[in-house]
Order: sequence, then structure tokens, then C-alpha cells
Amino acid sequence: MNDGGPAESSEAPRADVEVRLPASVWSTEIGFWEWIPATDTLRWLNDWPVRVGVHPCDGERHVEQLMAIMDPEHHARLEPAWRLHLEGRRDRYEVEYRVRDVAGEWRWLAMRARIVERAADGTPGRMVGAAFDVDERHRLQDAVARGRNQFAAASAALPVWVMLTDEQRRIEFSSRGTGGNGGGEDLVGLDAMEVPGLPDPPAFAAWHGAVVAERQPVQYRCTDPATARVHEVRMAPALAGSSIVGVATSIADVSDRAQLERKILEVESQGRRRIGADLHEGLGQQLAGIAYSIAGARRIAAGGQRELVPLLDRVLELIEGAIGSTRDASRGMSPVGAAQGGLVHALRELCRSRTLASGARIDFSAPPGLAAPAEPLRAEHLYGIARDALDEALHRGARSVQVAVEDSDGMLSLTVCDQLQGTPAPAEGEVGQALRLMQYRAEQLGGSLRVERVPTGGTMLLCRCPSRMPQPPMS
Repeated sequence: MNDGGPAESSEAPRADVEVRLPASVWSTEIGFWEWIPATDTLRWLNDWPVRVGVHPCDGERHVEQLMAIMDPEHHARLEPAWRLHLEGRRDRYEVEYRVRDVAGEWRWLAMRARIVERAADGTPGRMVGAAFDVDERHRLQDAVARGRNQFAAASAALPVWVMLTDEQRRIEFSSRGTGGNGGGEDLVGLDAMEVPGLPDPPAFAAWHGAVVAERQPVQYRCTDPATARVHEVRMAPALAGSSIVGVATSIADVSDRAQLERKILEVESQGRRRIGADLHEGLGQQLAGIAYSIAGARRIAAGGQRELVPLLDRVLELIEGAIGSTRDASRGMSPVGAAQGGLVHALRELCRSRTLASGARIDFSAPPGLAAPAEPLRAEHLYGIARDALDEALHRGARSVQVAVEDSDGMLSLTVCDQLQGTPAPAEGEVGQALRLMQYRAEQLGGSLRVERVPTGGTMLLCRCPSRMPQPPMS
């Protein structure tokens, strides 16, 4: 080869080319050819065109034949590639284009070639090259491009933000661009944590890492303290065989739905409190009046009909028991109300009653003067989480449980930590059902809930939420 150097003799017999080529040329999937620019004559050195099913365009007027079968949109690709190599600015001639094959179908070909002989004035005398069938690769690339375009179109039509990130959180696809408008091409390559408008970036980073590590989908809600907008985030691992290649994320604004859910729960909570009040003020007072009347009858019977005294004592005992049960039922309908002493008192009573019922040691702690949430519904959700977590721990056989609540920097924290002491782990279905309900309550509080194993063999549940629920913006 002599690219740009002293001219090689053009008198060398062409048959020597075939002699010098290895035998594998004749059976390979690569086509070899030589081209004489001065006469525009091309000769194939093996039968590659026949095996691939393309027109050889050999002999004279090669370029004219090639242009006749080439996609007209690709004609302009040849001249720049040839000029760069001819002028020595590119080491080889390299181009890909599409042609009609002998069956009339489009087929992608790739050419790699080099000038091997030049005249004294630099005019190219001979070029040798290789041809490759790259149709399958282009079809795969087209299929991937179509799939991406279809996915992008479908994602853009959805009222959610869809992202595909790699293991390091770099964005590979986003249905939304900067500012939430248009396509997301401007976000590709960025760390998702750098994107404006990403809800609760610390939570996103933590859950993204969990999905990559555990290869399990997650779902959580987060509330923007500034706007009170509620977003539901779903993450799922993108797998290629047994390897994780990224994380698919959808982010939906569910503020309206969350507000409706809160209203439904508020109505339900108000109904329970009303029933509790009715029990206390209605049935309880009626029973108290009956008890007072029976007490008067007992005093009269004691003066002359003493045989009625034991019967009246028994009736009075039953009524007093009914009054106590009514009082307990009323308190149970709304255990965290101000009339019952608030959240801290309700949690302390919960631990006391469960201690008496189970025989386990249940300790409760709260800082002096802890202010309970102003909204009754928030206090009820926290109480419900504590109750469900405590009952779940006792159901699994825990003999020692610590329940604690505290307020720090505007965030309420509820912790329930149990010691299993070697008892078997709970059934997955039971844990899942109880945990889902507790997670739902935490979402309604605009907070998060996490369950961790502790070295002693038990579990620690931690719920964190704002002390006060952000109010939704006025519409």
C-alpha cells in the first residue's frame, strides 16, 4: 500500500491480488473489491454480492450503476467521504448507504476502502476496499428509535412525569423538560438530583438506591412544604436478564386525590367522634340516671323489703359496668381527643392497656410538654400507626417493646422498637398487610415510614411527619 507516497507500478498483474489474499476471503461475510478511478471500473475479488443478494455494479460505469440502485437521499454521502480521503484528511474512505437489493428491498451496506496506488501527480490509480452487510444493525437501531419515539409519545400523553435513569441516577430519558415543558432531551445525561422541580430529592435518592440494591419496585408519597402539592412516586428496576441497567420512575401530582382522601377521612373521623359523644352524653347519661333511680329504690327497700336489696345490688352493678363500657367505647371512638387528654395521654394508656392484656413489658416515653398535632385527624393517624405496630409486635411474640414520640425542628417522630428474643419472624403476608395500612396512614400525614431490623432480632418502625400538615393552595 502506498497512500500519498511514491507511485507504485500500475503494471503489476491484477491476478497477484488474488494470490496474496488469504483463502478465508472466499468464504467470509466480507466482500473485497478493487476500483480503478480513471476508468470507473470495479471488480469483485469474491462472490460476496451473490451471497448477500445485491447488485454487483461491477465493470465499467460503476458509479452510475451504484447511483441507480442507491437511495437518492444518500447520494450526497459519497462525495464528502471520497474528498476527505483523497486529500489525505482521512486515513480511509468510509461510508454507509442504502440500496435496493435484487429482491427490490432496501438493504444497508457499509464500505471501507483505501487508495493504494497514485500517479506522480497524486491522482488516484487504484483503490481496494471491503463491503459489509449492516442491514440487521440498522434495522435494530431503527426499531430502538421507533420504540423510543413511541414511548416518548405515550409518556407525553400521560399526566405524569416519566424518567429512565441509570444506576448512578443519570437521566437517559425524560418525558418532561426543564420547567416541565416539551421533551426531556435537555435533561438527558444530568443527575436527576440536579433537575428543577424533582419532588423531595433526598427521598428520591434514597429510594433510587434501594431499588438498585434490592431490585424491587417501590412506591411512596411526598409533600412539598412550600406548595403543599402531593406527589406519588413509583420506581421499578429495569433489568436485562439478571443485571439491572437502570430505574424507571413515574411521578404523578395526586394533590387533588390526596385532598379528597383527607376529606373522606376527616368526615369518617368526625362521624366516629360524634358517635363517641353520643355514647358518652346520651346512652351514658341515661344509664347513669337509671343507676341513680335504682340506688334510690335500694334505699327504700332497705327500710322494709330487705329481700330486694341483693337483686337491686346486682342490677346496680350491671348498670355501673355498662356505664364503664360505654365510657370506654366512647373513648375508643376518639382516643386522642382533647377531652381524653390528647395524643400523649392516649399513647400512654395504649401501652398500659396492652401491658395488662399481654404481660409484655411496654415502655412509653415522650418529652415533657410535647405539643400534640392541632388537627385531630393527624393525631388519630399517629395513634393508629402506634397501635398497629404495637399489636403486630405483640402478635409476633415480642416480650419487650419501646414506644417513643418526640418533636424536633417541626417534625414529629414516632418510634416502635420490639425485641423478639428468638421468636420466629412473622409471615410475609401478615407483615405486608399491616405495613401497607401504616404506610397509608403515614402518607396521609405527608410523612414517611421505615421499618428496619435491629441487631437483637426485633424490628424498629420509624414514622416521621411534619408537626402540621401544609395547607393546599387556594384554587
